[in-house]
Amino acid sequence: MALAAYPRALALWPSVGPAVYTEEVKIRYTKHAARKFADLQELDVRVTKSMIRAVITHPYHLDTLSDQPKIIASGILDSHHILRVVYRQQGDIIMIITFYPARSGRYFV
Repeated sequence: MALAAYPRALALWPSVGPAVYTEEVKIRYTKHAARKFADLQELDVRVTKSMIRAVITHPYHLDTLSDQPKIIASGILDSHHILRVVYRQQGDIIMIITFYPARSGRYFV
């Protein structure tokens, strides 16, 4: 399942409001999240740190209720998939816990 490049997908959705974070926000990754890049690559799913940053700063959907204190930001990968990024804000640092592709419509409409 090769997914579309995320920067092109940014044009697929309307802005849901102002940016959640500035581009200068510090993003760190747990060991699990750092390994996810290689794990997904083995499945032919290309996710980059710039894609993660884009989802965090300009999410299509933001879930702050279902898994508090974690936040789940979602962005569109292609016409059939979204990228979900689970993170926690620790002061001025965003700690990425995990991320994963999902089918569009599974988590929100």
